[in-house]
Amino acid sequence: SYLLYWGKTRKGERKVERAPCHLLAYHALDVAAVGELILSYDRHRKARLAKALDLDPEVFHLLFVFSLVLHDLGKFARSFQGQAEIAECDLVSPVPGKIYDGKHRGHTRLGTLLWDEVLRPKRQALRTGCFMTDLDLQESCSLWLGCFFGHHGQPVMGACSPLEIDFLEEDFLAAEEFVSALEALWGEPWPVDAFSDEHWRDSRLAPVTWELAGLVTLADWLGSNTEFFPCCVEPMLLEKYWENRALPQAQQVLAKTGFARVPRPIAFPGFVKSFNLQPTPLQEWAASATLAEEPQLMILEDLTGSGKTEAALTLAHRF
Repeated sequence: SYLLYWGKTRKGERKVERAPCHLLAYHALDVAAVGELILSYDRHRKARLAKALDLDPEVFHLLFVFSLVLHDLGKFARSFQGQAEIAECDLVSPVPGKIYDGKHRGHTRLGTLLWDEVLRPKRQALRTGCFMTDLDLQESCSLWLGCFFGHHGQPVMGACSPLEIDFLEEDFLAAEEFVSALEALWGEPWPVDAFSDEHWRDSRLAPVTWELAGLVTLADWLGSNTEFFPCCVEPMLLEKYWENRALPQAQQVLAKTGFARVPRPIAFPGFVKSFNLQPTPLQEWAASATLAEEPQLMILEDLTGSGKTEAALTLAHRF
């Protein structure tokens, strides 16, 4: 049933794209594939984030990728689906009265509510004693997933209106079937011991949420690039789409945009080469001053137009 929902429409690509839309499940996998490869290529970032969270790197990797697939759960809402009627495909039908309110009940907010009110409680009922039953676990999970539902660049905001305004019962069932299929494919990713620790949530997770949210936003941006992720409505198993389409296409977009190459620091090449300018006295000093091994604080004071910005960038590069 989760293959009856669109995730992206074919806006300005009608002359290029053959399919009229991109299925929601496939878009979710596209974004997750980008995140999968970002972590695989940049092992230093992966190790650093895992260490900051006190998680095994592979546990962190699975948790991050699995959560990326959930980022657009709110698009299962019938109100969201009603924004476009794709005549060429046999998808769920718009329902009169289910009006999408992107400002107050956007899909990011609807995804958060869907998880909190439907998907998590159902798992709690089915798996007594599992991660869903403990309050600290629930709060940690909400803080973690907030980084993914907030993939449009800010924390999720909006009214807590009843889900029935936007969803039908069959929408709930489709979202449940989708998440269950992911669990069957990859296993449940939640690090129960960490999520159940209030201290871990406050001292480990909270400080890295902005970086996590930034990675999620990047993955969603790249995974939405129709040049590399063309519309697809062909029904197929999730694992087939993941292996044959999502991962190869993610490799292409990361190679094209440079994210397949791990950044490596280089020595400062000199002021003129860096800025194509002749340095002012302040900038000459910044390019040649002796730097200590330990951390330093530099305060630059000079006249307007003396080039403080370039001098500061020079010091930052040299540090």
